[in-house]
Amino acid sequence: MMNESQLTIGSLSSFLLYAAYAGISINGLSTFYSELMRGLGASTRLWELIDR
Repeated sequence: MMNESQLTIGSLSSFLLYAAYAGISINGLSTFYSELMRGLGASTRLWELIDR
């Protein structure tokens, strides 16, 4: 499947670290978006109560 000269341990570990950083970043963006939507829903309910 893989020849000896195609992939070194260093390049494999670098790739895995970069992939982990990318996954963590995407998770952070997803968390931020969900918190933003929760805040938007709460503010909508708050404005409905204020308008009464």
